[in-house]
Amino acid sequence: MTPLLKSPVSGCDILIFSSSFHQGGAERLAVTLANLLVSNWSVEFLSLNGQGPFRQELDDSLTCSIVEQSSSLKAIPKLVKQLKRIKPKVVFCSQSHLAFSMLLAIRLSGLPCKLVAREASCPSINLLGISSLLKRTWVKKSAKYAYRRADYLVAPAKYVAADVSNYFDLDRTIQVLANPLDKDMVNEQALAPCEHPWVTDEQPFVLAVGRLVPEKDYETLIKAIALCQKQQVTRLIILGEGLLREKLTALVQDLELSEVVSLTGFASNPFCYMKHCQSFVLSSLVEGMPNALVQAQFLGAPCISSDCPGGASELLPEQNYFPVGDPKALAKLILNPPSNSQSQLIDTQGFVPFFESIL
Repeated sequence: MTPLLKSPVSGCDILIFSSSFHQGGAERLAVTLANLLVSNWSVEFLSLNGQGPFRQELDDSLTCSIVEQSSSLKAIPKLVKQLKRIKPKVVFCSQSHLAFSMLLAIRLSGLPCKLVAREASCPSINLLGISSLLKRTWVKKSAKYAYRRADYLVAPAKYVAADVSNYFDLDRTIQVLANPLDKDMVNEQALAPCEHPWVTDEQPFVLAVGRLVPEKDYETLIKAIALCQKQQVTRLIILGEGLLREKLTALVQDLELSEVVSLTGFASNPFCYMKHCQSFVLSSLVEGMPNALVQAQFLGAPCISSDCPGGASELLPEQNYFPVGDPKALAKLILNPPSNSQSQLIDTQGFVPFFESIL
């Protein structure tokens, strides 16, 4: 675990602000970005709470501070105190509620630091998942307020940038920066031993990685695996935890797939699975820029994706996609996975020149 260190008196160049270290794209990105930038600048890490598996992945040279607050709004007084102590030149955060609270904290602190806000996915779709009209209205208004006033606004894909601009009616530049990828770390961990019996026994398997939440649409994936059994034995490993575990487990049992579907849980090293999988599948309903798909693509796995709104549509050749929610189309691709997934690898190093330009 990263030790809690005292920050330098002179302040730091970049402060990375995250909600937690739990599994999730924004949390994973915050840690990856901090580890990437610390070799070039003085970087500190600030989180609302210290829980989650990604904390152990922080570079040992990074100073890490924990606010110990569940709500970013309630944390504003503590954020002001932390800002005055850390004195960063730039603050980066990757969720709209963090951007709103940090924007207010920066103003209250009186410090001249800049705010880089990042929208991770497509708000026009994601906010529809908020059932309360009052809460959805608040989230939209607070995000719009923060995104209009942040010094820099970042999105992980062209599709997401356009969605953010249209949904919030923004007349400003949105910098498109693909999620960073620590290639050395990914390559190193991909070579590590994997304890799953299907890997050790060299049994072919399909892989999916991500939280067990509705947005990932694992129901379609599991139904596709059931269809595949009619032609050949097809195994599926899903790495991730979430609120749908019980429901997905019941679906696996109902379809009599218990021998071929493994809900393995969260894996701190998904890369050794990616290195050995028969194909990697992203079955999501919506994505910003799917880290796991980028990682699997980099490692050479044949990749399949739904044609969901977001950055996934910018990663693969056309024949690698299937219609959202269509298990039959997905089953066909799983049985005959396209082989040229690596033909459209994206530039994952854009954050370094970006920070060079603003510091």
